This record gives sequence, C-alpha cells and structure tokens, in this order.
Amino acid sequence: MNNITVERVINAYEAAVVIPAFEGWGNREKNCGCAITAVAIHEKSEWFPNVSEFLDNYDNHGTHEICSAVAISWPYMLGFTDAFDGCEFGTSDQEGNADVWGDRDKAEYHMGYDHGKVVRQAVTERYFQKDTKVMLDAN
Repeated sequence: MNNITVERVINAYEAAVVIPAFEGWGNREKNCGCAITAVAIHEKSEWFPNVSEFLDNYDNHGTHEICSAVAISWPYMLGFTDAFDGCEFGTSDQEGNADVWGDRDKAEYHMGYDHGKVVRQAVTERYFQKDTKVMLDAN
C-alpha cells in the first residue's frame, strides 16, 4: 500500500489536473477536486483523464477502483478523506466503520487520517488564503 503524501498531491495540483478543493471528491463545472481526485487523475490518466470521468467512475463504481488506482486501502482512504475535509477525529460517520474493523483496518484508518491532516495543512498553506477556499457542496 502506498500513502498519499504531500509530494504526490502537490505534484498533481502543480500539473493542473484540477484546482485544489475540500469537502467532496470534485466539481465538474469548477474543474476542482480533493487530493485523492488530483492524484488519481495525475497518476492514472488512462483510467481518469479528467474530473468528469473521475466523478462518473465514482458515481458508477464507488471508491474501490479509486483506491486501487492510487494504491491505498479503503480504510486508509476513509481516514484520509475525513482529515483532508477537516473532520475532527472521531466525528465522521465513516470512522464508525471502525466498530466492525479488525486491528489492521483501524490502524490504516488512523494512518490515513494522520496523513490527511498533514496534506490538508500543506495544501491550505500553499494554495489558499483563509477566505478563499473552494468548498464543494456536491458533485
């Protein structure tokens, strides 16, 4: 399993595959997306050539293909997206899955959450002023 690192995310955003955004996978009209969306489009352009194709895939197949494309586990992805979207630890509905997970899945969720916090901070510092963050209401 790979990790979603600051370097991977910054490389994807710098390649201008999408505009950085929080609180959702992405938005077709604004051509913006979260860190995982950007990495998937950047690193697996043959699977996801643009944000519209990425969102279509998500709508039709959910997150398991996305996890495969960026080489992360599903629990890691849940933790990462919780943190990247600014959820306080333990407040997400997704984290409730931990009640039925084994120790490995819990550890991967926690690792994803820790990495998501670091990436969120780096993206915020690099791309956003306090009052200009792009927040996604819906796909």
